[in-house]
Amino acid sequence: MSNSKSTESSREHEVATAAGAGLLEKMKNSHIGPRSLLMLSSILYASSYPLIAVMNNSYPPSFTTMARMILAFIPLLPFLPQLDRNLRFMSIFSGCFEAAAHITLSLALVHTSPPRASFLGCLTVIICPIMDAVFDGRDLSLCKAPQVWLAAALSLAGVAVLELYSSSEDDTEDIITSYANEMLGDGLAVLSALAMSVCFYTTEKMLKDSTNQVLPIIAVQVGVSAVISTVWCVVERWALHSWTQSYNLPGSLFQQAMLPATFAILWSGLISTDLNFLLETTALEKVTSSKAAVILATEPLWVALFCFFYFRDSFDVDDLVGGILVVLACVVSGWEPLESDDVTGSHNTEPLIPPTEG
Repeated sequence: MSNSKSTESSREHEVATAAGAGLLEKMKNSHIGPRSLLMLSSILYASSYPLIAVMNNSYPPSFTTMARMILAFIPLLPFLPQLDRNLRFMSIFSGCFEAAAHITLSLALVHTSPPRASFLGCLTVIICPIMDAVFDGRDLSLCKAPQVWLAAALSLAGVAVLELYSSSEDDTEDIITSYANEMLGDGLAVLSALAMSVCFYTTEKMLKDSTNQVLPIIAVQVGVSAVISTVWCVVERWALHSWTQSYNLPGSLFQQAMLPATFAILWSGLISTDLNFLLETTALEKVTSSKAAVILATEPLWVALFCFFYFRDSFDVDDLVGGILVVLACVVSGWEPLESDDVTGSHNTEPLIPPTEG
């Protein structure tokens, strides 16, 4: 009797698993499915911006970057041996740029606000089409791709507003110092966007013919990021003459005053890094990096909301105007004729909810 019950329960579990896998596959092959995954990925990654700022207020950026990358790598470790041999070099290459994106973003958030860094991170939506043109021969002439040129003009105008306008009323010396810090932070945020664009582009190319390699590719990318950030942390620790003693690591992680930073490390490592890259990479099986960048460009809106609820931050005029121009650039960049949609198999995709047979 007990054997029959266990057999029935195992069959029910298999049926439920198969149904869930079938629904996930239909979602991936639908038009809205991959885009929904990218939108969720954008929200998750947006949550990391204010959390990185919280971590940087408590610990050195090198330590927080290392900690969250190692945390993110641990659950992915079993998938590492499953990587195809022919993808090893490209995965490591892509992982180096992912590490550069994380490191420069962490440093940028020391000098600039999370919403501002996120607005500048939207420049991926301009960089990805340029990479398509340079490496894949995509026609970016004014006649064939006017939206790219308009988006570039809007983004440059937005960056100019962010960089050139200052609403500060401090002394001249303070203004110069503040402006220099903002310029440094903004420059690092742009470098982060450039590095992440290369990561998007190379990941898309790897997944074009290897759709079963999502988790192994993520494992390598996050693993490389963990190694590089660890090297950065160790080098900085020796260069700064053992800052670990000043911060009393790792014991201070569990002190009550440091619990918000500890939670931020856990969340950003396991959720906004691991889960985010799983959703993002799964979507890149069906959506090109250029299209993905447009959807991910909604990220500043979510960053602004998170910062408002967590820090009670408000926008200055330059942040608001410059941010709107950059987001408009992202939206304009996605305007293409329907027939030129770059979704893989876009003409043969299944609807998310199949029509009922009459």
